[in-house]
Amino acid sequence: MSRTSAAVIVQDQRESVALEDMKQDLIANAVGVFSGDSDLSRYYHNVRPSRHFNTPVRSLSSEEAKDQLQSRLEQTIEARQKKLEKLVEELDRTDTIRQGAQSKSVVRNCQQVGSRRHPGTTFLYDGSSWSRGSPLISQEHINEIKDHAGEENLYLVELTLTH
Repeated sequence: MSRTSAAVIVQDQRESVALEDMKQDLIANAVGVFSGDSDLSRYYHNVRPSRHFNTPVRSLSSEEAKDQLQSRLEQTIEARQKKLEKLVEELDRTDTIRQGAQSKSVVRNCQQVGSRRHPGTTFLYDGSSWSRGSPLISQEHINEIKDHAGEENLYLVELTLTH
């Protein structure tokens, strides 16, 4: 078993409720992305709030959450870029597309780049109702969530994932 960490953007539209009072619901919503019928539930288990932060739940409108969100997005982009570079190297070693399609290494790298659940490529997920469970791999996707839900209704939840 291995562990990794990820952050999930979750939504709560209750007004005039203190973050402390919503925290358990927000954590349950984030953990729920990795349970039930989701593709992620077959890969991750023992999903829990991260202990590496004073609070694993932050309003997305806070500077600390914005910084962590950008860090998670950059971590995801860099990991996917490295996988794509490996894929290009593997394809360069083949003489034809057909050989590439038959290469175990090429297929494995393709799966990891496109995977929603691969722990080495995704560190940020959408837990809102907008596109629940999707990996967040671009600023545009994050902006769509903010536009749809309103930044004031969004929270970043840090989790530890066992796979």
